[in-house]
Amino acid sequence: MQKSAGEPLSPGVLRSLDALSWQSTVFAETLRRQALRRLEPTWPRRDVRLHVVRNQPFEFVENALGAFLSFAGIQARFTFGPYDDSVAQPTASMPGDVHAVIVWLRFDHYGELSLEGLADWLADRVAAVRAETTVPILVANWASAEQAGSFNDCLTERLAVEPGVRICDLCGISQRLGDAYEDMRMEQVSGSPLSDQATLEVARMFGLVWLPAVLLPPLKAVVCDLDNTLWAGILTEDGPAGIVVSEGHQQLQRSLLALRDRGVFLALASKNDRPTVEELFASRGDLLVSLADFSSIEIGWVSKAESVAAIADDLRIGTDALLFVDDNPGELAEVAVSVPGVHLLLAVDPAETERGLRYYPGLDPWVAPPAAAQRIGDLAAARRRQEHLAVTRSGASGDAAAYLAQLGTELRVGVDIQAAVRRLADLSGRVNQFNTAFRRLGEAEVAAYLADPAACVVAVALRDRFSDSGIVAGAFAQRGVGGELVMDEIVVSCRALGRDLEAVILAVLLRAAHQRLGGEQVRIEFIAGPRNAPARTSLEAFVDRPVQDDTAVEWDWSEERVDALLTSFPVEVFAL
Repeated sequence: MQKSAGEPLSPGVLRSLDALSWQSTVFAETLRRQALRRLEPTWPRRDVRLHVVRNQPFEFVENALGAFLSFAGIQARFTFGPYDDSVAQPTASMPGDVHAVIVWLRFDHYGELSLEGLADWLADRVAAVRAETTVPILVANWASAEQAGSFNDCLTERLAVEPGVRICDLCGISQRLGDAYEDMRMEQVSGSPLSDQATLEVARMFGLVWLPAVLLPPLKAVVCDLDNTLWAGILTEDGPAGIVVSEGHQQLQRSLLALRDRGVFLALASKNDRPTVEELFASRGDLLVSLADFSSIEIGWVSKAESVAAIADDLRIGTDALLFVDDNPGELAEVAVSVPGVHLLLAVDPAETERGLRYYPGLDPWVAPPAAAQRIGDLAAARRRQEHLAVTRSGASGDAAAYLAQLGTELRVGVDIQAAVRRLADLSGRVNQFNTAFRRLGEAEVAAYLADPAACVVAVALRDRFSDSGIVAGAFAQRGVGGELVMDEIVVSCRALGRDLEAVILAVLLRAAHQRLGGEQVRIEFIAGPRNAPARTSLEAFVDRPVQDDTAVEWDWSEERVDALLTSFPVEVFAL
């Protein structure tokens, strides 16, 4: 999408370009309060309300949060609970329209409790908050006491059973700052032992990392340039032996690999000669990344905008889920104008670029490793599967049935599986293409379906001879006031699309929900979105009529129709 001359830039493009000038301040190695105060956002921000449960002041962190939240596209209003060591009524002063709750306690106030007893007590208080709200709960751990590590381990274990609760690692900030974390002179004035530098670092983590991770859509891929980004030098001029890989570049590469381990796709977009790049990666042992670490590679002489758009298509994700990293401001500007919604990071030097990756909003620090590994592996399997499909369809029996039969496809279906809550919330929050209602359910909201005898959650896992994709589909259903089966939302991951499986997955989800809740009538809630045409197409094929925008799909339950669909596909269905 190329902008014509004189056409005004969209707010999203202006935000991307204007935010580039903020990066040296918000990603600085040493934060400066005055520099942060001078930053004035020129872009629209999402209004959110945050509530703080506390026994110590949070206002000093709040006062430093503005620039960081603005960079993330958020404008926050805070409400505060009373100073209360007992946390007897944690939600008494909490308004009903909050988007997240922060638990902010000083643990050295509880010397009469053992570390395990303190962890048990706090887990009980967090459960009391969870009983009153389904929004994310962020719990700051113990930063600076001698035995904080043991307590923090206990706390993490206790809170793992609470849906939608995340641990904010103050201890990690304390370890990085060392003695500079506390300033007891500040405690005498403010009641908080945090030094000014610690306050700024905590604000940066809340504003750029922790809050965006639970409030904003996640980033799914980092697209990197090569020259003067992953190394110093121009490959076509300096040659493979002439480029420089410093310790800073190696640390940047370590951070990229850490993101990949958390399920973020890595991709390359470079104006270079492909054989020369391959020679470089083969000959330089000081490069910590290899070409195999990048799930999509665009190396050639087309524009960066074309390369980034091609990568989004290849990875099957929206361009607004991409972070593009390049040392050339002109290239970044071209991509911002031509690729809708893309995020930008200017690679000034490797150290600042590495900090940018560490702090960039939307790179979720809490992604579960098993799901991350499946996400990366599934893309490679999808390419092998497409090759197999091309061969199958070119043969005499080239139809969907033959294709699926040769894949050995298995679906595993389960209802109200507690261990699947996080994955199902992830699907509801992330999936765009096959999402019928965009409810964006959080973990606590998914858990509420499980606890409701008049509702249920169906999970479907998928595997074939190329990969085990894990849970790829979910349905959130309830019994309506008239006894009908109401499908509040159906989501199918893009990892499951393109395999000729949409109809059978839809049938499996509906049958499992019907077996649990009954209902002669089925109502499937449908909201039209910019990218959910696959959901509409599948629903239209299933009910055999057009689906209207933002109109529920009504269907008379037919066991025969569902059985016919399932038996027409050579797919094995098992219990999950």
